[in-house]
Amino acid sequence: MAEKYYRKVIKLQAASAVTYTYLGDSLLFGGKIKEAVSAYKQALRMARGTPDTELLPETWLQLGIAHETLGQMDKARKTYQDYLTYYAGSQTETTRLIRQRLKMLQKK
Repeated sequence: MAEKYYRKVIKLQAASAVTYTYLGDSLLFGGKIKEAVSAYKQALRMARGTPDTELLPETWLQLGIAHETLGQMDKARKTYQDYLTYYAGSQTETTRLIRQRLKMLQKK
């Protein structure tokens, strides 16, 4: 149901990075992983250089998780590494989770 709502919001108005992040979350949790990856990537493209960035760290995390779910470990690693480059020096909970996931992927 949430997926349908976010798609309607995107269709009716100029979509935002936040809308695409929420759509990605809905798709990810609904098992539509490839579509979630596309939504998260669109959110990241839209958020760069705009004030619409409060969900950006979580978007990177969820994109990495989606890649892991698809078995795309190299893409997941790159996503996490790109996040750490983009948010160099960050000490947020999202950063801690991304470092933890990256460490687990490097062991595989």
